[in-house]
Amino acid sequence: MTGDVNSQEQLLHERETTHRRLDELEDEVEELRRSEAKFRLAAESLPTAMVMVNEQGQIVLVNAQTEKLFGYSREELLGQPVEMLVSERFRDNHRSHRNDFFV
Repeated sequence: MTGDVNSQEQLLHERETTHRRLDELEDEVEELRRSEAKFRLAAESLPTAMVMVNEQGQIVLVNAQTEKLFGYSREELLGQPVEMLVSERFRDNHRSHRNDFFV
């Protein structure tokens, strides 16, 4: 019987710990959402074009100035290789520099 009580107490303790951790994670996710919203607002407010790419060179973020500068919509740019924005004669060299940047 003592074993059952200890098991129940352990389960209750683990449940409380899990709920606390879940609450903490929910708070962290909310803070990340607020932080991302601030970042996006700042990026959109920039007077210059901003392009972010992933390690594969795919465009993952652009701001409104980028759309104006290059004449592409955000939807057209996202997921495309950044080299589409680089003059054709510089593309190969740009790929090499980009690859070095992520090393």
